[in-house]
Amino acid sequence: METVSRERVRNSAWLAFVAAVALASPLSSRADSVLPGLPAGSILVFSQSGFISNPLPLQTQFDIPFAGTLTIQLIDLAWPEKFSSLSFMMTSGSGVVAQLDAPGAFSFQLDSPGRFFGFLTGQTQGAMHAGTYLLQMSLLQLTQPVPLPAALWLLMSGIVGIGMLRRQASVPQG
Repeated sequence: METVSRERVRNSAWLAFVAAVALASPLSSRADSVLPGLPAGSILVFSQSGFISNPLPLQTQFDIPFAGTLTIQLIDLAWPEKFSSLSFMMTSGSGVVAQLDAPGAFSFQLDSPGRFFGFLTGQTQGAMHAGTYLLQMSLLQLTQPVPLPAALWLLMSGIVGIGMLRRQASVPQG
């Protein structure tokens, strides 16, 4: 019994040390070498890296400022251990919007801006039961075709009308 509690204390101390190192070290420098680039023309709207050491989901909320193509990237930084399962679910007030069941990228059309909620879960199979992740969301705004204003239509019809009158005037009658 005493060896089991010593082992737990040792694992807890080691886990606390690893967590302190993970939080103190800049994960962005590690992530920059792993991350693929953002889609061309997109804007980074959310970025979070962290440390998971238990199976309870991490919850976060974020605002998406406009509609467009949303790309979610979930990356296992494989430190101190690789995740055996890592998943992310994005919800709104009306239900699940997107779900990633493994590290990778997923793009979809987001019809309207708003406040969303994220749930991230992960488990490792190593002795420390801990790992780090990176979650990024980028948004590519849809460009709508700009309609021609009424004044331009009126100007164009006037120019066409003048051209037709000139053509009739230059054609000899008779």
